[in-house]
This record gives sequence, structure tokens and C-alpha cells, in this order.
Amino acid sequence: MKRVWLCALALLLLSGCAAAPPSAEPRELRLDAPRPAVMTAALELFTDRGYVALGGDARLGRLEFVRGDVRLRLDARRAGEGSRVDLRGWRHGRALAPHELDPLLVELEAELGLLP
Repeated sequence: MKRVWLCALALLLLSGCAAAPPSAEPRELRLDAPRPAVMTAALELFTDRGYVALGGDARLGRLEFVRGDVRLRLDARRAGEGSRVDLRGWRHGRALAPHELDPLLVELEAELGLLP
């Protein structure tokens, strides 16, 4: 009986290793550009940077990209006359730090011609 409990405990402890990776906190940016323009610019920017588009949904305003061990997800929502962009990223299943995502958002602004 003791052996059964030890096996059950081991399985319980190991099941935590198989859990889904934690959700990454998005980096948010408000852009003075309509959502379709943001989606097009993001697709061009990330593919030019070597990312492969895994999928997207224009209706939802979502694009997903991968390059090597890095996976990115961009969500664009309408916000007044412009858009609100959320960018999340993972490397080896772990969330990317904000300082790794911020340069990509700045490049997106530049791609849209919104930087001075």
C-alpha cells in the first residue's frame, strides 16, 4: 500500500512539469493607425525579420509568428480612431521579458511611419 501512495505522489509532483507554460504579460502600445494597417505592417515587419507566420485571424486582429525558439503573438484591437496593440512572446515556453519586446513595438511604429 505504501508503494501505491509513493507512486501516486510521484505522479502528482511530475504532473506539474507537464503543465502549460504561464501566460506572458503583454506589452501594450496605442497607435494612431487603423487595425488593418497595423496588421499589414506587423506581417511585413516580422517576416522581414525572419519570423514565419504561423497563422492569423484578421477578424480577431491576431497574428502568430515563430523564429527558432521564439514565438510571438500580436493582438490588435480598435481603440477610437487608432489601435491598441498587445505583443506577447515566449522562448522555450517561458515568457520574454518586456525589454525584449519593446524594440519590436518601436520597429512597428517606424514601419507605420508614426515615429518623428
